[in-house]
Amino acid sequence: MHTLLRSLLFILLLFFPVLLNSEESPGLVVSYFEIDLKKHNPAVHANLRLASEKLNKIKIPAKSQFSFNKTVGSASLENGYHPATVYSGENVISEPGGGICIAATLVYNTLLLSGFTIKERYKHSRPVSYVPPGLDATISYGLRDMRMINPYNRDFVIEMKVENERLIGILYSDFPLSVKYLPRIEVQEDEISSVSQNSGGRSIHVYLDQIKEGETVRTKYLYTDFLNPLKKY
Repeated sequence: MHTLLRSLLFILLLFFPVLLNSEESPGLVVSYFEIDLKKHNPAVHANLRLASEKLNKIKIPAKSQFSFNKTVGSASLENGYHPATVYSGENVISEPGGGICIAATLVYNTLLLSGFTIKERYKHSRPVSYVPPGLDATISYGLRDMRMINPYNRDFVIEMKVENERLIGILYSDFPLSVKYLPRIEVQEDEISSVSQNSGGRSIHVYLDQIKEGETVRTKYLYTDFLNPLKKY
């Protein structure tokens, strides 16, 4: 499954600069990422539309830092966000802005596919269904942010929208990148505990491959996420 996702991402990176670039676009498409929203309820869709309005057409200047929380602000009732489900430790609860982490995850992957440097990123307390393990990003306004550094001497512009039950992120620049970037995960199954009888957790090792002319020319280790074991009841 993850191999298929990787292949699809590579195809998108190759062909979307041709398919999406137009006189009305803010430049060449350098990365594209989308998340299927069909399984999410109307409140989550509404919250993601609000977040998209804040993120759409945002410029990330050369050598600058992008902050999700600074850009989007607080996902509060006062700011028009709806209550929806979120993870709170091992529990699932409802609070204003539920689902906004999907937007943070989308921006995170869109920038990662362009070789941006990770400054701050946190995983969810439980696995999410909309991206492979290790590629999610959770936020909590005032506590946890998702921040990325633009390492290039050029500006980028984010386009973000909800369309046909998909959350779509596109990153534009005036010049194409010299290489393509593809995240890669390696899953290590940890041992099962004979004491607790819980299934073992998983270590998710995340790498970023640089692709040029169809070949991997460099691999960078990014981080390791540990997913807690699933409890048996």
